[in-house]
Amino acid sequence: MANQFISQIKKERREVLSILDRLTEGDGDKGELFAKLKEQLLFHLKAEEKVFYMALMHSQVAREETLEAFEEHHITEDSRK
Repeated sequence: MANQFISQIKKERREVLSILDRLTEGDGDKGELFAKLKEQLLFHLKAEEKVFYMALMHSQVAREETLEAFEEHHITEDSRK
């Protein structure tokens, strides 16, 4: 299951990079590309929180940085509205 999750994250990352390349090159409708980018990034944020951050919350060493990352994600989500 972990390998499947990591494969999915890598796939999503490639898709985000592809969208960014298309935006940089001016290839496609900017509004549509930005909408796809938002969708991909939101998926990534939620996946990170669910899998990685929840595991890191149990680590004394990583707890503070993980809380900061949660806060950054919530700021990102709020900026989408």
